[in-house]
Amino acid sequence: MKQYVTKTGLEKLNKELKFLETVERKNVSDKLEKAAAFGDLSDNAQYQEARIEKGFLEGRIKQLRNMIATAIVVEDEGRDKDVIHIGSNVYLDIQGDKQKFKIVGANEADPLKGKISYQSPLGKILMKKRKGQSINFETPKGKTIVKILNVE
Repeated sequence: MKQYVTKTGLEKLNKELKFLETVERKNVSDKLEKAAAFGDLSDNAQYQEARIEKGFLEGRIKQLRNMIATAIVVEDEGRDKDVIHIGSNVYLDIQGDKQKFKIVGANEADPLKGKISYQSPLGKILMKKRKGQSINFETPKGKTIVKILNVE
């Protein structure tokens, strides 16, 4: 399945993959080796824990490799700067509360840092909208008016 990412997002995925394949794999391998040195592996809690950790690590490495292989990097060149796309910084007025969001791929989303996925409810309604537009947005508390102040 293709995944849209920003250039920065792809760099982060590659950095995490490199770290896991080099540093963390060695750490887990060392833990397994030390735990195995204690003998009887069937009753060795440290060994069992290290095996579980290795399984999670290898699963994350596989996931990252797949994400990188299927990534489509979103480019800014040639796009209308007033239209919201993946990678856009969006300045919104949400019922008098001014907020800034960056529209990112699903794997880069971090709402606490102002990064929302283009697939999130708010991200979906913002995509392809223009600076100056107002949008009705349904929230658990009811309808909210979102005004697009600026797009970068």
